Amino acid sequence: MNTISMLDSLFNAGLGTVPCYVTKSVPFVPKADVRQTKEAYKIDLELPGRTEDEFDITLEKNNLSIASRKIAKAAESDNDSEEKTSASDAALKADSGAFKTHENSVPEKYLLRERPVRDFKRTFILPEDASGEEISASYKNGILNITIPRKPETLPRKINITCA
Repeated sequence: MNTISMLDSLFNAGLGTVPCYVTKSVPFVPKADVRQTKEAYKIDLELPGRTEDEFDITLEKNNLSIASRKIAKAAESDNDSEEKTSASDAALKADSGAFKTHENSVPEKYLLRERPVRDFKRTFILPEDASGEEISASYKNGILNITIPRKPETLPRKINITCA
């Protein structure tokens, strides 16, 4: 087996088999489904574990940008040093209103984390027949749904023939 076939088999196997430390340098881009109906364009983004407050959707000319800033809890970071962990433990104990822990309990630490919690920004270029004034978005069950209505004048219509 030569070097090229080894690399090819590594990439064909997918990033799921690559150790975690390799994938951390890869920028996070959420998976998206883009559909077209007679009335609208629909974009569905897979973003589990977020809240609707963490999204920022903007439209500038015909560019629809979707961004999210994930605010990770102190206990979620799995690469912290011992000093950072002990400092965050002290901060958690000091702030009794936000996150309560018992004196004898240990804050949770992830042993395996496959769902990304990184920030991202993704931009879609809308077609000319998209109506930017009526875009709507909803978030349910980890899926961000964006609906972009089409302008009515661009929809196909039947033209009647009259007798002269």
